Amino acid sequence: MNNATMHQILIESGWLDNLNCDGCVHTNVNDLRQYILENLADPNGESGVLLLTEECFDSENLYDPYGTLNDMYDLAVGDVDKQAFMNAFKDAYETPEALFDDANRFLASQGVDKAFYILPQVDQMVFYVYKPISVYQKALELGLPLDVVYEWWEDDECE
Repeated sequence: MNNATMHQILIESGWLDNLNCDGCVHTNVNDLRQYILENLADPNGESGVLLLTEECFDSENLYDPYGTLNDMYDLAVGDVDKQAFMNAFKDAYETPEALFDDANRFLASQGVDKAFYILPQVDQMVFYVYKPISVYQKALELGLPLDVVYEWWEDDECE
């Protein structure tokens, strides 16, 4: 997918209007939006969906997910009570999908119309976003390839 197409999808789906960030690379939404737009400025350049990452963690940390849960809560701040959110999880997980399933069940139980979505996984890194369900579904419908990692992203790491 070229940058012009990706840019159009992000605008039409509402993705750029629903950015979240805390920690990974950018500490505020405006910086994250600017970073995405600068990377999409070349209309013929290729972009990978990891450009859209709002947060990430090393899957080896699933044995003690406390730090990851704090980061997830930071993305969901204002949508859920922190104590209830932190108490809703197990002490350890075997897969990122199991953690995200629990998180999304909890959000739904609280009437939150947003969810955590895993982006393509590179090595043991789990890249993810927190989006309104309608925005994520609209991005998929418009053709955002949320299951594709372009090769030039393979060495990109979130610290």
